[in-house]
Amino acid sequence: MSTRSSSPEYPSSRDESLSSKAPLMSDLEAQDSEPVHQGRQKCLKFSILSLVVLAIGCLGGSFAYANLSKFTADEKSSDHLDLPDEPLAASDEKHLLLLNPTVKEAIIGRWQERAKFNVSEYIDAENGPTFYKMFAKKMTADLEYELVDVNVYQTTFYVSWMPPLKYPLRLDQPYQHKSPSGDPVTSVAQFRPEFDDIFVNTQGGHEGPVTTRIQVIDGELILTSTMVEKNVSCQRIYTRRAP
Repeated sequence: MSTRSSSPEYPSSRDESLSSKAPLMSDLEAQDSEPVHQGRQKCLKFSILSLVVLAIGCLGGSFAYANLSKFTADEKSSDHLDLPDEPLAASDEKHLLLLNPTVKEAIIGRWQERAKFNVSEYIDAENGPTFYKMFAKKMTADLEYELVDVNVYQTTFYVSWMPPLKYPLRLDQPYQHKSPSGDPVTSVAQFRPEFDDIFVNTQGGHEGPVTTRIQVIDGELILTSTMVEKNVSCQRIYTRRAP
């Protein structure tokens, strides 16, 4: 009886080989899918971050635009207030002048003399008639400015023992009159806003060119007269007379 030699059972070893390879493939697939998964997570995070940044940028832009619109509206509003479309009415101009009068408005009214400086020396330098010298040195008179037309005034000196002395004052054109010493003269008066005064240049008198500066400072009227060629000045100060 012959005995059959037993041979190894190979099929079981192949199954073991396949089974040993299966976990290896699973590990490779898992290793390959892990970077993909991480990449997707990074892309997702980047997308979310981009959306957040975009939202913040839009919100900031809207806020800046709102502020810019408000600033522009305020600026236009202030421009509208500074530059009215319609000119001021005459009544409004008068109201502004009452609040901030210039010397042209401030001189109007009656004034009484409070003080004088270098008047005697000035009168001597005028070299006028003897009677005029005696009268002018002792004279203390009230002074009144009346507005008779636009830029046209009448100046009146009131002395108790003689009729009032009237002189013109025009800011619109040269005018002729007589000087205090009696000479026919021509005067040119101008309002100087940079100094807030009235400056009068008089020509034709025997004393030569004479300037007169009219100011109102701290509620007082100040008249300063100067003989230009002789370089002699005098000053009279007046306070407003109570009505």
